[in-house]
Amino acid sequence: MKPALLFLGLTDLISGYFLIKGMIHPLIVTFLWIHSVKGFTSLIGSMASGYYFDWMGVTDILAALMIMLIPLPIVGDFFKGFAYVVGIVMCIKGLYSMFWGFF
Repeated sequence: MKPALLFLGLTDLISGYFLIKGMIHPLIVTFLWIHSVKGFTSLIGSMASGYYFDWMGVTDILAALMIMLIPLPIVGDFFKGFAYVVGIVMCIKGLYSMFWGFF
């Protein structure tokens, strides 16, 4: 069992839920920072190793961007549909991470 991978998968599931619902909670701002750091380190690490299709890192950065844009009044309404799709992808990524965290 890998507890760090389980924790990060759980943060993906929680963020995905909030993105699907299109709502903001004070706790989700913490996930904004977690996803930003996780996404950038994932992208930098994968590019350094020659892997240029890091969908998990891009998904983390998109989730952080949507978490940041949804509370804005005008921009938030425009991005709610896109945030819904990013939320579904985040939930799939979270389930994938939690699955590998158990093995």
